[in-house]
Amino acid sequence: MLAASARRLADLACRNGVTEIDGNDGLKFENSALSYQAAIDELGIVVAQRAFVEDDLRTGRLVTVFDLQAPTGNSYFLAYPVQARPNAKVRAFEEWILNEASALREAAPQQFAAPPLGP
Repeated sequence: MLAASARRLADLACRNGVTEIDGNDGLKFENSALSYQAAIDELGIVVAQRAFVEDDLRTGRLVTVFDLQAPTGNSYFLAYPVQARPNAKVRAFEEWILNEASALREAAPQQFAAPPLGP
């Protein structure tokens, strides 16, 4: 097992009734990108955030072992000062990033209910 976060692996395994995986066993990495590359190099399997491995899945460098998904509980926010009005570039970026997130969500198997994207 390759891991950048043993806690995330343990949480996912527990939620899905898997008790045979020891999240403390195997290689550990300082960041997820290193664990993803190790999986590409066939050193083991990894729990990944789909957005970061979508291209690798699409091209076949990685494959899904289990058809499981779990919400991370993490969020990203577009922020700017209160007194600043979003200009055309900020609005274009906001529209683009929401479209990218929607496309990624539509491409992924729907294993769990997630809140809709958007303002």
